[in-house]
Amino acid sequence: MDWHDNQNSRGLTTSERLVPLNRLSQRHQAGGEIKFSRMLASSTSLELVVTAWRGDSTDDHWAAGSALQGLSVEHGISGEEPGSSAPYIATGHLVFDSLQAFQTSFASHAQEVMADIPKYTNSEPIVQIGELRL
Repeated sequence: MDWHDNQNSRGLTTSERLVPLNRLSQRHQAGGEIKFSRMLASSTSLELVVTAWRGDSTDDHWAAGSALQGLSVEHGISGEEPGSSAPYIATGHLVFDSLQAFQTSFASHAQEVMADIPKYTNSEPIVQIGELRL
């Protein structure tokens, strides 16, 4: 069976989805001398990301034609074993229509967004871009 014949939880085959999506995940490792300001990362940095990547000049962050289709932020609370520390202090996920949409929009905002990271952490981000399949 081809992956494209699989159904997701809503019963739609992959080929029936309206828009295939890609997600950029940026993780910040916890521990040691790592410092991370959840307040700064959650307020000023998220606003910068939304403004940089929404791709339009309207107040609707998720307007049609926007490069950024969604985002989420998670703060690590535990590792796999009960009582263990989370391996990542925070992870941000940005959802885009395509890798090309991300790359095109990121090119014009890369310096500004990357310059903002040291304002809320001394951690070197670990970045992965993936394709959302389910």
